[in-house]
Amino acid sequence: MGVVEITALVGLGLATTTLGGSAVKALWSISKGLGSFEGRILEMLAQHKGTLDDHEERLRKGKL
Repeated sequence: MGVVEITALVGLGLATTTLGGSAVKALWSISKGLGSFEGRILEMLAQHKGTLDDHEERLRKGKL
């Protein structure tokens, strides 16, 4: 479990006990957005892995 998930769970627990339903909905929305953003970044990196590996190899050989 990542830092974002742990932070969201702690915030969700605190909001449930202190602030009520509207705070829970807000925190849930924020955590959902962060998870979506992280997923899109990982997807982009996966799509460009070959290019990144190629550039890294060229840098090592001094061919860039």
